[in-house]
Amino acid sequence: MGRYVFKSKDLAPLREWLNNPVARGVLESAIPIKRFERKGQQSGEPIALPVPVQSREEPDGVPLPALLKAVKAEDPTVVGIVVRGDKMILKHRARPKAADREKVLKLVKDPKKLQALGRTPTPPKVPALRGEDLEKLLLSEETPDAEWLRAFRRYAVANLIKTRKAPK
Repeated sequence: MGRYVFKSKDLAPLREWLNNPVARGVLESAIPIKRFERKGQQSGEPIALPVPVQSREEPDGVPLPALLKAVKAEDPTVVGIVVRGDKMILKHRARPKAADREKVLKLVKDPKKLQALGRTPTPPKVPALRGEDLEKLLLSEETPDAEWLRAFRRYAVANLIKTRKAPK
């Protein structure tokens, strides 16, 4: 069944009420609950991703912020990404150029580049400390927590934990 299209004769009985000043004030002060505004344009076709995006199910996937940053570097009109399964849809603030679109497709088709986005750099190795230097590091308030834990592990192994000899 189709929608009924209201005509002016259908609204005629309401005209008297709508012309009432109190009713006009109420209608003018009404605020719409939801507005549908399109601030950006989505590219029409989904782009297949060769690698998974990081999620609860895929903790080793490519982080979405890193993927967005890499795509923005290739195409400056991109303002957002929508990922559904292994497909990605780009949201643009303006119509993208064909050359920029090709750059994005080239990036997305290279799984090695995408996997590199997800890798975190390995933390620098802390030089081996002995005795007083290690204790100073542990007692210092400026020592970051991760570095303090590494230093304490070294201190505990060296000074606190007695190593057992394996029985023969």
